[in-house]
Amino acid sequence: MQILFLQDYNFLANPGGGAELSDGLIFAYGLEIGHNVNLMTPEQATLDNIEAYDCLIVSNATRFKAEFLFEAMSRAKKTVFYAHDFWDICKWRLYKNNRETCRTKCPRINTFGKQFWGNVDGAVWLSSKHRESYLFSMPELESYPYILMPSPIDITQFDIKEEIKRVPNTVIGNNILPFKGAKEILKYCRAHQEYTFNFIGAEPENISEFPSNVNFVGRVNHKDVPRLLMSHQYAIELPTTVQPFERFPCEAALAGCELIINDNVGCSSYPWFQDYEQMKKEVWTAPKKFWTFIEG
Repeated sequence: MQILFLQDYNFLANPGGGAELSDGLIFAYGLEIGHNVNLMTPEQATLDNIEAYDCLIVSNATRFKAEFLFEAMSRAKKTVFYAHDFWDICKWRLYKNNRETCRTKCPRINTFGKQFWGNVDGAVWLSSKHRESYLFSMPELESYPYILMPSPIDITQFDIKEEIKRVPNTVIGNNILPFKGAKEILKYCRAHQEYTFNFIGAEPENISEFPSNVNFVGRVNHKDVPRLLMSHQYAIELPTTVQPFERFPCEAALAGCELIINDNVGCSSYPWFQDYEQMKKEVWTAPKKFWTFIEG
């Protein structure tokens, strides 16, 4: 098939964050099984030959002008939306509160979301929690063809032959941000002085409020993350609102960490989440599931 993939950033040149890592694996598998897949970023945006493609896949596309996006989707033979968060129906993107006003008064839905979804033929959501949060705001999406698909993860990165010492009572975390439960994590760190906490990412503005058992290790190259995870006993993720999937807890589990999470972590809504072997299979075969849906 002829496929056009819309994404904010060129993930082929720079893997970027979780969405770009996922898109890279999806894109590569599509080529591997014989599809002609082209990437379009806002810098190369053009409506030329949109009609020639069998399917338009819209991933993160916030940098495209709305007029271009709607026109491209309306011209496409089929459009599949690969939702990574809530950018199309919520200005907070990853901090969607699911309040009553989210379905009755949300200006994002009325000015963008409804027109966007009016051009969508099928949806890929990252978990049942992800889809349910969408349906809370737009119950009319109930009838849309869809799949629930975990973020694809290259499990071979955890096949490390060298012995890595797992230090007892150590906890690894990722990017202390408000939507990732910054306040809850601070509270947990204060309550558990018996643990040593190490957080990937930049130091938070309120760093002085954290106890002495907390360290910030800065940005870590993704290829080095498996070894870092394997050196810790626990991994923590306590988001305050529903997160569509969250790669970090899944990668931590694959690295053998015990998890400190809450019900807002989307990946935990899968029935296989507590089954290590099944988890490996699901995240490894996610690209195949994606393209089976596209082909259908």
